[in-house]
Amino acid sequence: MNIIEYLDIIGIVSASIGAVVAIWRKLIFPINKLFSTNDELMESVEKIMSEVTTNGGKSIKDSVDSLKKICENISVRQEIIDQRTRASLHYLDAGLFETDKTGKLTWTNEAFHKITGETQSDVEGYDWISFIDESKREKVITEFASCIKMARKFYIETENYKGDNIILSGYPYRIGKDQHGGYLINIIQL
Repeated sequence: MNIIEYLDIIGIVSASIGAVVAIWRKLIFPINKLFSTNDELMESVEKIMSEVTTNGGKSIKDSVDSLKKICENISVRQEIIDQRTRASLHYLDAGLFETDKTGKLTWTNEAFHKITGETQSDVEGYDWISFIDESKREKVITEFASCIKMARKFYIETENYKGDNIILSGYPYRIGKDQHGGYLINIIQL
């Protein structure tokens, strides 16, 4: 989940809390009082009816409808941003791969396939460390673990399993203060 999604969720939650408070103040609170006459009861029913029917933007129903439309617009805008980002990363000249938090490949771009000589179906579900020369893996894993612990950029020059010199760099995705959700790593063949 990216920062835009978090901000959108915070906005939706804030608006929802405001709607609940408005409903309580405008609908529930008037009903809770004792009615001494039929006129008072009819007046309260009319107030409630004005809040649950559209009346030009001032009712609770109008507010909820407006909030729903805003949420739909945010969702569409976020989908466009996600598609644009994926497309631009997919055809970037730099080799990129994305992993889940266990290190299994979840996405690779075109340049990654050119560098590794593997197809998408060949690498699906592979552990990314399998592309590193066996004698170099321990050093790479140690550096990678340090980067995760300190939430800093990962950068290392090493060799792939074919003996070619490569550079790996990237960042862990942070979910919470102490959790990561995966990695986006750049691979460059020297």
